[in-house]
Amino acid sequence: MLNTAFKHSPLPDDEQLISCKICMEFVPLSESQISEAEEYIAYFCGLECYDLWKHQKQTTKINKEE
Repeated sequence: MLNTAFKHSPLPDDEQLISCKICMEFVPLSESQISEAEEYIAYFCGLECYDLWKHQKQTTKINKEE
């Protein structure tokens, strides 16, 4: 009897992984939350990390204005 092991890949071969801007967790590009910031695109694993990033950015902006 021939015992064959199949490689199981949870993502398609052409699926690109990106890292979240906040927690650095790798997520598929198709499942990420995207924000087009001033001069770059930021990727997030979910809305919680996006909200944290947005709050940090607003706090930084307020501090610069003072």
